[in-house]
Amino acid sequence: MAQVIKISSGAQNTYTVLASVATSDKPSIVPGIVLQPIKDICGTVTLPGSKSLSNRILLLAALSEGTTVVDNLLNSDDVHYMLGALKTLGICLEESTELKQVIVEGCGGQFPVGKEAKIDVELFLGNAGTAMRPFTAAVTAAGGNLSYILDGVSRMRERPIGDLVIGLQQLGADVSCSPTNCPPVRVNANGGLPGGKVLDVNMNKMPDVAVTLAVDAHIANGPTAIRDVASWRVKETERMIAICTELRKLGATVEEGPDYCVITPPEKLNVTEIDTYDDHRMAVASSLAACGEVPVTIKDPGCTRKTFPDYFEVLESFLGYPLTLDTHDIHVPLVIKETGKQALVSISVKSHLQSFSWHRLARHEIGMEHVAQSI
Repeated sequence: MAQVIKISSGAQNTYTVLASVATSDKPSIVPGIVLQPIKDICGTVTLPGSKSLSNRILLLAALSEGTTVVDNLLNSDDVHYMLGALKTLGICLEESTELKQVIVEGCGGQFPVGKEAKIDVELFLGNAGTAMRPFTAAVTAAGGNLSYILDGVSRMRERPIGDLVIGLQQLGADVSCSPTNCPPVRVNANGGLPGGKVLDVNMNKMPDVAVTLAVDAHIANGPTAIRDVASWRVKETERMIAICTELRKLGATVEEGPDYCVITPPEKLNVTEIDTYDDHRMAVASSLAACGEVPVTIKDPGCTRKTFPDYFEVLESFLGYPLTLDTHDIHVPLVIKETGKQALVSISVKSHLQSFSWHRLARHEIGMEHVAQSI
């Protein structure tokens, strides 16, 4: 594990995490495989589950409330390190290798070990980056008042994590890594992330994800600054203006700059209608505004046809209750299947709510039986 040196200076204790003593990688005990020249390959392959998705889903399930059943879980070293770490943190797991299934009992936002243990918790994560990086943030936020040391094999100690550590430090977290900006990582959880600070994030490399972050920011615990997203202004719509406009409708205070915006959540959210600007990402991201505990109407939901035509149907399947359409009639150009002609028609969505699906409306294709009247 990591070599941790404690330096005492008066009443203050300083901890230095060194990576000089690396955990030895185990030599392979599996004999090599000889492949003869391949002349033909034919057959059906069932792909295994995704490593990245498997580990992320397991961690999210562990932090959530209630029971989560994860099917088609990948059986791999990285996933085993994730499962082992979750058990160390006190998460209850029921594993079935035969079914490729794990049942996870969520902890509701704080790892049980943080309520019980009195000593440092060590998490050995092998060479699993999909465990090391998420766990660094997770134990910072959900680790109670304990200290954690996250370590891995020698190669893990050569994989940079400094940017994440710096980001957490900017949020007020007590996190450090080795002088090489690589693991091992030490986290003094101190009850979670301090509130009231401005979350300042450079989203230049993930401008599309930044749209979702902006919507989430209106229900955060403090201001959020999203920077270096000048590309928003040349997307399917002028997203900087669109995002700032719609978040203000929800009640947020928004400062708009040439390539950034600063979003301050409101004390009270507004019930409003969100314009989507014929931009699929505005429609999808804006739907998360409903997490703010007030109703939100998404106008022109059919614009998701560009990338995810049945998005709202899929969302509905997870909500446990049916989505409702705005009761106003809408006027859209539709291709009438029986004639092949295009006409501008009015759909009485209130009376025909159960007669057609979101993605059929998004494709502008519907049968004559659903046409209320021709314009």
